[in-house]
Amino acid sequence: MYLGCLWSADIFVFVHFRTLHLSAAVLLCLGQNITAQHTSGFCTGKKCRNEYNSTSKIFYRSYWSIQEVPNDIPPEAVEVHLDGNAITFLAARAFSHLTQCWFLDLIYNKISSVDKNAFAGLQSLSTLRFSFNKMPSFFSNEVSTELKWLKILFFGQNKLSVIEPGSFDHLFHCVWFVLRANEITHLPVGLFVHMSKCQNLDLGYNQMSELEPGTFDGLQQLTGLHLEGNKLTILKPGIFRGLENLHNLHLDNNQIISIDQGAFDSLGSLGGLDSLVIADLTLPMRRGITLYNNNLTTLSQDLFINLPRPLFLVLRRETIYSISLWNCSSLCWLKHEEKHGTIKLRPLDTKQKAWDPSTPRCIEGVNWNSLQCGDPGELSRWN
Repeated sequence: MYLGCLWSADIFVFVHFRTLHLSAAVLLCLGQNITAQHTSGFCTGKKCRNEYNSTSKIFYRSYWSIQEVPNDIPPEAVEVHLDGNAITFLAARAFSHLTQCWFLDLIYNKISSVDKNAFAGLQSLSTLRFSFNKMPSFFSNEVSTELKWLKILFFGQNKLSVIEPGSFDHLFHCVWFVLRANEITHLPVGLFVHMSKCQNLDLGYNQMSELEPGTFDGLQQLTGLHLEGNKLTILKPGIFRGLENLHNLHLDNNQIISIDQGAFDSLGSLGGLDSLVIADLTLPMRRGITLYNNNLTTLSQDLFINLPRPLFLVLRRETIYSISLWNCSSLCWLKHEEKHGTIKLRPLDTKQKAWDPSTPRCIEGVNWNSLQCGDPGELSRWN
């Protein structure tokens, strides 16, 4: 196998050499790299790869500083990795010969524009990684039509702020959709009505301050919903209607001051002990809700009365940004449910250490575990 050359601080060194002695072989290697730099880019870091495995049919030109889609990708390639480059534009039919490709990786480029026929011919494509680019808007309807067989679409960390109604109408088969860390401020009602197969939707760390009832209509198979890190202040009844299969709901790190009665009533699958399964992958997640780092100080038991037990609830996460303080004397109902095991104050992520605190930090200055509550009486129907 050809081992190639190393590029470091403008010095070329042949792979087998342990010194900087520039033999004839090294000079020949240097010449090869100069040619490669002009024709196919050049290595830009430790992650760079430029190879094709004819057995696995996987093509890599990663972190190679190329500015356009290369024209030498073998037509039989099933995976194409073009991550970490300097591509700014996807031209028409850039991948049209890749009819067998099911996985396309374009993350960490500088793509800000896509021709309406850029993905034409990718009839087998099921996974598209498009995060960490510079797209100011989502793909046009013409582009989305070519992506109608996608099952996994990562579109996080772009420059997306406004999503037009109908933008996702062609994502019929998408089961995992990531829009994390964009600049989205608003979601039109009905945006997801054609995405009935979607199982995981990640809208975390955007700029949304309000969600209208019906926002998530059509997502009846959704099991995971990430809304953490936005600017939500009030949760209204009907926001989560139709999400009867939702297993976990991430609402931490918002600015929530109030949760209206009935906001969670339709979430009939939120409790239980089953793992989260998305796109045939079993994820290490318990069923429940994260609510830490908001502006809430108390919770009514009525908010959770219609949710199945056991329910995992996370009211605290020890980070440098921890701000949650709770009026624990008003949460005796929760103390009693925790005692009986109907609500578990533990992290949703099963990989997180079980002893990591998820219990409330009390305004009163007392420790949650030593909080004294009287006879529960009729406080909990789950005793």
